[in-house]
Amino acid sequence: MYTSGNSIPIHRKHYDLVYCECKYKGNEMNLNQELQNLNNRMDKCQRKLAAAIQRDDKVIIKQFKDELLSLNKKAQNVKHRKSSVVTDKSKDVKSLAFNRVLTKAEQADMGNRKNQLKTLLLFTQ
Repeated sequence: MYTSGNSIPIHRKHYDLVYCECKYKGNEMNLNQELQNLNNRMDKCQRKLAAAIQRDDKVIIKQFKDELLSLNKKAQNVKHRKSSVVTDKSKDVKSLAFNRVLTKAEQADMGNRKNQLKTLLLFTQ
């Protein structure tokens, strides 16, 4: 049990939920840092798992395998969120207007292409 600021006891599950909501609010969280932390924890668990396998400690082996699975799921979740953030940013960039002034050569090229398209349309009808 944890206590909030006003000394009200909070169950662990509720505390984790509130902590996660605060942690993930907005884009304040650094996904790269979180992914790095998860990878470090997975590496530590893998080393401890290897030591437990050498000792042939069944209980510890199961514990670290479960921990590795949960950390792997969390890492996949972070990678998915990271890719969705990148996708959202790319959509924002693609939606920006293109306001560069065209050069005379580009304008002439566009005129030629329009004429070619018109002739193609006339021949296909």
